[in-house]
Amino acid sequence: MKKGLIFTTALAMVLGVGAAVCAYKAPAKAVSAYGPSDTTWYVAGSFNSWDLDDSTAHLTYIEQVGNDWKFVSDNYIQLEKDDEFKIVYSWDSGAGANYFSPDLLTNATDFTKKENGNIVASRDIKVKFDLRIYGEGASWTGLYWQEYEDPTTLVHSARYAVDSWQAMTYDGTFVYETDKTGYIYKLENFSGDPGRDVTFKKGASTTIKPGASRFRTIDDEELENNLFYTNSNQQLVTLQSFTDETLYLFLYEDGGYDSFLTGYEANPTTYYFTRNQGNWTGTPKVYLFDINNDPRAAWPGEDMTFVDYDSNNQARFSFSVCTDRWTKCVFYNPADEDQTVDITFAGYLQDGFYLDERDPSDHNYWKVGRYNYASVERKLRVNGVLQSLTPSESQPGGDVLLQLETDELSLIAGQTIAYEVDESPAAASLQAYYRNNGYNDSGTMKVLTSVSARIYVKLMSDTSTKVFVGGISESMTQGYHIFMNDNEIVQLYDYDGPVPEGFTGQKYSEDVTFTNGDKFRLIDMNTENALPTPFAVYALDSSSVAGFSKDDNGYVNYSGASTYDARIFLKLKSGQDVVYVGQSDPASAAAKAYAIAFNTAIGAICKWDGTTDQGDLENEWEEQATTYKALASEVKTELLKGSSSSITDVQDFVEKYDSVYALRKVGSGWDLEDFLSRHVSNGLVKTQPTIANSTMLLPIVLIVAITSITAVGMIVVIRRRKHD
Repeated sequence: MKKGLIFTTALAMVLGVGAAVCAYKAPAKAVSAYGPSDTTWYVAGSFNSWDLDDSTAHLTYIEQVGNDWKFVSDNYIQLEKDDEFKIVYSWDSGAGANYFSPDLLTNATDFTKKENGNIVASRDIKVKFDLRIYGEGASWTGLYWQEYEDPTTLVHSARYAVDSWQAMTYDGTFVYETDKTGYIYKLENFSGDPGRDVTFKKGASTTIKPGASRFRTIDDEELENNLFYTNSNQQLVTLQSFTDETLYLFLYEDGGYDSFLTGYEANPTTYYFTRNQGNWTGTPKVYLFDINNDPRAAWPGEDMTFVDYDSNNQARFSFSVCTDRWTKCVFYNPADEDQTVDITFAGYLQDGFYLDERDPSDHNYWKVGRYNYASVERKLRVNGVLQSLTPSESQPGGDVLLQLETDELSLIAGQTIAYEVDESPAAASLQAYYRNNGYNDSGTMKVLTSVSARIYVKLMSDTSTKVFVGGISESMTQGYHIFMNDNEIVQLYDYDGPVPEGFTGQKYSEDVTFTNGDKFRLIDMNTENALPTPFAVYALDSSSVAGFSKDDNGYVNYSGASTYDARIFLKLKSGQDVVYVGQSDPASAAAKAYAIAFNTAIGAICKWDGTTDQGDLENEWEEQATTYKALASEVKTELLKGSSSSITDVQDFVEKYDSVYALRKVGSGWDLEDFLSRHVSNGLVKTQPTIANSTMLLPIVLIVAITSITAVGMIVVIRRRKHD
């Protein structure tokens, strides 16, 4: 029943009450009247006109904590500075006027105790009270309080590992324990890796521990999807990798915290599956279900994640599951709709599964065996130096299950590459991927060009392992190339000149500037899916300029002048490719060389008027004819171009020795080409083949020319004699 203001005021003056921050002992009382069977306690004071029936200032029994009975304010109570109050037991209990009176509050900063037992607020404050009563003895235990903080403006922050703190935003309220309201804070675009702490703070420096409370959902259901577990310090630890997720933090009215991240299993365990049977190909699935046979995903389940190959080169996959919720599974092979028997996680202690044998009772299903998973260490040796491999950020996809890569390396042409699994040599093949900067040399993988690049290892779905070396651009065209000093790439183009006899084609480069000490080699990149192939020079063309020589390592070396501009020509012939280095194509160069030598030799003997200084003209003609016979057909063709030739010396050769010179003396009027195609009537030479296929044309010219010159000389002598 309600008491009057005068009575309650007088009572307050007689009875002194104070609040205590810590436990204390009061004079013994019969506490049975104050226990949870009678739960009506009030805060009465000047703030509510000492009204013991004020429901807003009511305290309710919550729970027993040890030997204490705990009563908590139903609501926050707003007190102004100097407000006085007592915590009073219900007048209706028949126990008399009983109130809570702490022995000591002299060191309190929020409240002080007056002589009359009233408790006085030292400042404006909004609080909830927590009253503790000793349940078995005859003593009070203590009075505690929690100051109100505005949840809409209260700053909470989170951080992953040692990253920077990120402020969380207020996201509304939630209901818990049926009729209580809490507050939600969230942090979007949150990312991290497994095994790292996630910490929280309130305000500038107050650390909070969400792990002290339950993981909850907004509607207060037990949380199925969670990324965290709590360590011994009640901090959160991540279980899986996560990217751009939303982190939620729940603040309860009593000060507790919960936290969860959307989209993950609570306390998951990672299991592994080895695809060790040949008919199990592709990516296997796992079908998870609970004790009621309700699945986590519809049949046939979820794709597993490729992890690696074991030391037997068998593909291994993983999946994560909270076995408290999902107690069983089936492994399924989509390739041929094959599957295992039902597997109960609790029946196994190890974390790896493999296909053991067909179920004797039903051969349509596989039984499984178990093993302890252990990761496989894969490395490369580059020229004997061990290099670590880590997963690539960019995966090629398709038949590539996993791509690993080294750090950026300074690679030197000719360095060897070897693949190792768990410190033992393992099979791997070099392949042309993005114009691979590598080649196979008698079964050994080697670096093709000197460059700063990574080396990649690809684990394929067919269990093979492929290696490729970076450094050559994907956009490099197919064809033949010159690798200058092991890194400068010069492309060779089709040459439209005559194809050398016995060869399948001819290529040439643009002008290349050579410096003393330079070296180059030839690379065949003609096949789309094959490795670039270095091939050794079979021979250097004899017409190549001086200073170039080939070595036993497949290189052509330059040791001439400090710099020299020339073109590189390649004559293609299986196993006998010939290289020419010079300022024009080899046929033209050879024709020019012969024309110069011929003009010089014959010109020194035979003057324009047909006279000679020496008597060996006929021998010189025959010597030049012998040299001509040894020339390649494309060189002879170039010599017969006459005025159409781009080489001045060849033009001089034809002009000097056609009808304008030697044949004019006998009045033939034939030009060289016409003369060489006709029957010679002096009986020295029989009918000849046509120009296109004869290798004896120039000797005929030489013999006829010698005969003509001799005849002219005899006529001159006879005339002189007659004149004398």
